[in-house]
Amino acid sequence: MTNAPLPSDVLDLIAKGNKIEAIKMLRELTGMSLLDAKMAVDSVTEENRTMPFHAVPRHVELSSAVLHQLTNGKKIDAIRVLREETGMGLKDAKDAVEQGLLDHPDVKSQFDDITRQGIKKFFLRTAMIALIAYLLSRVLLPQ
Repeated sequence: MTNAPLPSDVLDLIAKGNKIEAIKMLRELTGMSLLDAKMAVDSVTEENRTMPFHAVPRHVELSSAVLHQLTNGKKIDAIRVLREETGMGLKDAKDAVEQGLLDHPDVKSQFDDITRQGIKKFFLRTAMIALIAYLLSRVLLPQ
């Protein structure tokens, strides 16, 4: 294995928590074996134990695409979009989206309204199905 510094693109992937992608890129750029590339990426993460490679900045500015998903009440999609944009891990992206809701009260208000509407619709549909089932049972199974 070589002691040369890793390419900056590989280091960026490691910093974003994309260890597997970093190994793939390192293999493509250098022709290293899978084992050597994995050991090189692992050595970088082991050297930086004081600040884990998956650490997230305290404040992440959410893109308009992420905010759009939140205003439509789609928190899971917002997390997915943020992960695609930044390469964050699932927990970090979830935490960033939740913090983003706190940082944007107008978006949080819309998100909460849509969530409440969804819950109301669910219970209304459930009640209607129960009522229909009851009425059908009375008609089809007279006593």
